[in-house]
Amino acid sequence: METEITNMVIDLRGRGNVPFNVTIDVINYFKDLFHIMVDKTCEVISTLLAPFDEHDVDNKVVETNMAFNSLKTIFDKFGSEYRIRKLFENHPRFVSPEPIVIGSYHAVEQVVCEGESVVAIVEKPRIAQYVSIKETFLSLTKDSIYLKNLMKEPEIEIGIYSCFQSGSRFRELSANDPQGIVSYIQMFYDGLGLTNPLKAGATKNNSEMFYFTNLSLSPRHNGTLANIHLLAICHTNDIKNKGVLELLLKSKSK
Repeated sequence: METEITNMVIDLRGRGNVPFNVTIDVINYFKDLFHIMVDKTCEVISTLLAPFDEHDVDNKVVETNMAFNSLKTIFDKFGSEYRIRKLFENHPRFVSPEPIVIGSYHAVEQVVCEGESVVAIVEKPRIAQYVSIKETFLSLTKDSIYLKNLMKEPEIEIGIYSCFQSGSRFRELSANDPQGIVSYIQMFYDGLGLTNPLKAGATKNNSEMFYFTNLSLSPRHNGTLANIHLLAICHTNDIKNKGVLELLLKSKSK
């Protein structure tokens, strides 16, 4: 039951159009419903076994009801946004982002020099958040269903280019390492504009989102949302001078 609740929360959080407070509301609705079911079950057990006036039966009823009531604590770890975030961070398949430096910039700041506050130009690093491709793949391969689909022999018709796996490059790479898992990844990026109802600083805080997909999955799964994985995120202004290529090269080195 705890696994299914976790899967439900992950599915809700994976949908970009579902706010966090809605996820909390859904959990609370299920929690209330589950508590009613547990209370009714305990009530039925007590009623059915009430005619048996035996000490052992009474002890068994108390023991059973306590076991049912202990199930109510399953929802406690999902009761707030903080607990859900900690649940994800502590999950064995969670991949934490790591900061990487993609350059530097100069900013005017108020600093303390010899006991006095002065205005100075300081150099600060340009930071991007990177999610390791290697760690992402290791996390994905812990899922037996994902691994099964990745290892599945592609159905290819000679002379018909139906998917990426139909190409000669994929077959050549697979032939060079028949014992290993061969995966082609495709990287792409998209701009993320933050909405400001006052139209102030419309492009100041825009971000660049980098993603990758595993082209070695079958066409049935290749285009699914679950096969689009976050690679990196940074401010648009941070890569205008350094360029996209340098960020991708830094990502590739990891």
